[in-house]
Amino acid sequence: MDLTAIIPLNKEAVILAGKSDFDPVRISVDPSVLTAEEREEIVRCQPDDNGEFRVDAPLAGPVYTGDVDYLKGQAESYKTSFRMPSLVDVDFDTFRQVLGQRITAYNALCEKFSDNLESWWVSVVNKVQNTPAEMLLKELSGGFNRHLQLPFKSIDCCEDLMERVHALNSMLEDVDQITTVRVTHYIPAWKVGSNLHQLRSCPDWLLDNLPQLRDKLEAVDKLADEKTHSPDNIRKGLERVISLLEGRLKRQRERKAEDERAAAIIAAWVEEHGDESQKARYAEGLLPENEVLDAMRNALFEPLAGFERFKRLHAEDFCRCDWFDEDSIEYESGTAESASKREYETLGAIRQVAANIQKDAVVELRYHRGECARCEKSKTVKSVRVKLRHGPFEFTREYACPQPEKV
Repeated sequence: MDLTAIIPLNKEAVILAGKSDFDPVRISVDPSVLTAEEREEIVRCQPDDNGEFRVDAPLAGPVYTGDVDYLKGQAESYKTSFRMPSLVDVDFDTFRQVLGQRITAYNALCEKFSDNLESWWVSVVNKVQNTPAEMLLKELSGGFNRHLQLPFKSIDCCEDLMERVHALNSMLEDVDQITTVRVTHYIPAWKVGSNLHQLRSCPDWLLDNLPQLRDKLEAVDKLADEKTHSPDNIRKGLERVISLLEGRLKRQRERKAEDERAAAIIAAWVEEHGDESQKARYAEGLLPENEVLDAMRNALFEPLAGFERFKRLHAEDFCRCDWFDEDSIEYESGTAESASKREYETLGAIRQVAANIQKDAVVELRYHRGECARCEKSKTVKSVRVKLRHGPFEFTREYACPQPEKV
């Protein structure tokens, strides 16, 4: 299938020539009769799926294939429109003349890009060669906070701190132990960013022809590695590790003390209140902790047994749909901001009983709201939540509030 070139005519030139057909001319093109350079230009015109392309398409300038955003931007800036000659009549020879003009413009575009790229690299190279290695390394500061995790086995300095780290680790459970130290990772600027980050794509030919530049980059790489693994840098990291381990050890001891206290309270409760089965099972380590906690909870809240327990809202309590799904039902609970007379009386009565159980009992009025998004029906009820403690254990139970009186 031949290609089709779409060539626009110049309206003013057509009118001045005494003609009135301004429509673009279509020329059938057989690629085999064209030169390689002409075929390449047709490809840059980007023919569509039907093989049609416009000879007035924008010139596709060179694209830098490296990963440097700055140079990509430079390449994009060299894409420009193509100025078509003023055409009245078009034939195949005219088409090839226009194609030749496009090729000439494209070559000029490439030359401009190449000159700019070369001058840019020269400026970067000059800056690197004229800047001390220590200053080049400092280019990374100002927004780049990189770190490196060093395994303890790779550290051959700071013996005093490492001894402390191993001692703390030995006292911790496996899950809380630390095996690496985080140190500041000094990375040469062109590898992480800054105004020299373009050197990430420094061409090999440039390094090969400029041994001074390669030597400078290697010197900065060596300096960066020395600073990363320096005793001072590692010492700072180990001091942070020790602080973390000491905090974990403190929390571990607190958890252990809390667990021991809880175990002692459970043992005392079984001894004082447990039945024969519970005592026998406890002696063999077969008594479930939840069974003991449930019994503790029931015993603590026994003085409140005269109050009705709160029942959670269900969709059937307010939804009037023939059918509903869970996605259409929404529930919300929180601390109540108002109370009716009867609700406040219930709150006061429960507070009085709870205070006799424990002086620091927490009693609060709560609201619970359910709503159906489909039928837009809703219901709000109140409850009184009571929190009691027994040693490290906290128990919660909610009691119903009377429904508001109907007027």
